[in-house]
Amino acid sequence: MNLKQIEEMPRSPWFPGDVKPVRKGVYQTLPAGFANAWPVYQHWDGECWGKFDGDVARAACFAGIRSNSQSHAWRGLARDPYAEGKRRKDAGIKQALENESELWQVAALTKIREWAAKPENRKGEFAFEDIRAWMLETGLGQPHDHHVWGALARAAIAAGIIVPTGKYRAAVSPATHAHPVRLYRVAE
Repeated sequence: MNLKQIEEMPRSPWFPGDVKPVRKGVYQTLPAGFANAWPVYQHWDGECWGKFDGDVARAACFAGIRSNSQSHAWRGLARDPYAEGKRRKDAGIKQALENESELWQVAALTKIREWAAKPENRKGEFAFEDIRAWMLETGLGQPHDHHVWGALARAAIAAGIIVPTGKYRAAVSPATHAHPVRLYRVAE
């Protein structure tokens, strides 16, 4: 979705300046004290409004540059512009695991539990690719599709075996091209 599509999406009603947004992000605002002002964009950081601009992307860049005026009428998008994409992603991940054999799924979760039980793995943070490499080295075969690995990480979280830390590192697997991968720790 591009900025033009987002700008054309339905908006919420206008809220008065004494009502503050619940979510951080860029909102359309009416500068206080300007009669017949055109709406502009400002970033709300959860505490204060940033400098305004007529462009959504530039307003996002002004996050952290406090506006002199903090009492603006504002409105946001009427719905999450990325909700459909998130829904499709979740459905695809679920489908990838459902298409894998039940025998492989049970073997994989058993391997994850075995890996997590090792004292040396209970300390510190790791990426799921670390568990994946160990599982392959110790005899678990490849799944039918590489997307199953991501679904398996979610299944391990849901099973209470691992917990995301909120941190990332560059992937070490050559096939992953050093993109950021989530870090986990073993659940208590």
